[in-house]
Amino acid sequence: MIGPTRFAVLVLAFGAAPLAAQHVCPVLTSAQVAPLLGNGATPKESGSGMVCTWTAPNGLRSLQVTVAPATEQTRSHFDMMYAKPGKTAMGELRQETGLGERAVSLTTASGINFQVVQGPHLLTFAYANKTGAPTANDHHTLRAIAARVVGAF
Repeated sequence: MIGPTRFAVLVLAFGAAPLAAQHVCPVLTSAQVAPLLGNGATPKESGSGMVCTWTAPNGLRSLQVTVAPATEQTRSHFDMMYAKPGKTAMGELRQETGLGERAVSLTTASGINFQVVQGPHLLTFAYANKTGAPTANDHHTLRAIAARVVGAF
């Protein structure tokens, strides 16, 4: 089974056009990710600033936010996913209306992944939970976090 992070890597691997650097970590605060990860979650930013990973203090839950170019190839692959919501081998794929230009979510046994196209960007939100299956509340909370970040791009 492919988890949310591998799913994100598959989508992001389809293109690499230049993208103006915009750091993603400063868009969120510890208080904003606390409903999903708990109090005291800390961020770690990649050297490029295009990846920000928030980790719960106990290390059992994490949120990785990635911004990448929405190339023609990534948009084409995204369109295929968007057109076929439902149960997949990876989990439940859903269209997420009202989030960015277009968005999908994938819920698996161990996490939730949102993919959002917004202008020249493809934003990925990969929530991993080592303590059990994600809940409907986790989905709702991750969507709110995604909306906040998408609004900054």
